[in-house]
Amino acid sequence: MIVIDQMTTASLPSRAPLIRLWAYGVDDEPEERELVVDLDDYPVTTASNDTYTMKRHRVTLPLPDLPNIDDELKLISISIEGRDAPMRTVTLENHAKLPHGFDVRFAVYRTIATIDLLAIGQ
Repeated sequence: MIVIDQMTTASLPSRAPLIRLWAYGVDDEPEERELVVDLDDYPVTTASNDTYTMKRHRVTLPLPDLPNIDDELKLISISIEGRDAPMRTVTLENHAKLPHGFDVRFAVYRTIATIDLLAIGQ
């Protein structure tokens, strides 16, 4: 499950983020399996005051079967694409319980935050 808290100024209109999930093959290229989730289409929990609105988006993403590997390999990328503001603050709280040999990496570039699941070869 991925949980996204989106805080915006209450007086400005905003859209929910767009989520993209890519599954990678052993040749390090995205496979034909891309999942696009528009959070505008899902229920949201909202709290607000005169200044800010906080929206909590929760969505369970179906994860593909993962290949057996020997070297470091990116397995899954999840991007969270902001659609309403040119600048934002993005943080990650990683609560994943991963087996030995797996790691999570996080990057932000402008309005896109990306979370990668990697297998680290032994």
